[in-house]
Amino acid sequence: YSPIIISIGSVLAAVWLLPAFYRLEIYDPIYYVVSFLSEIVGGFLVGIALPSLKFIEKVIFYSLALGADLFYVFLIYISSTLFGVPQSAVVIYVLAMVFLVKAPEGIALSLYIARKLGMI
Repeated sequence: YSPIIISIGSVLAAVWLLPAFYRLEIYDPIYYVVSFLSEIVGGFLVGIALPSLKFIEKVIFYSLALGADLFYVFLIYISSTLFGVPQSAVVIYVLAMVFLVKAPEGIALSLYIARKLGMI
């Protein structure tokens, strides 16, 4: 079942990265919440499907995902004119994403690493 779960999780998370859905996400708060929940559920499904990873593989995987998300937000901000989205709306989205999602995610990853290494 792992390949099916990974595929479903990837689709749930990745569909919101398409420009058409991103536009809906920016202009309608309901879609923003739905996309956020969809990305969480997708990431959770992929995380459940990969329990056999070793500690260092999990750290690398989560670090790459964190970096990729931040890079994506940066690209969206730069290319917002291509999507027809005002940069002020994108700035609000970026700030919300960084402070409400990425900062806690980075803290959780740091705590996970510290616990596994016996620092806490």
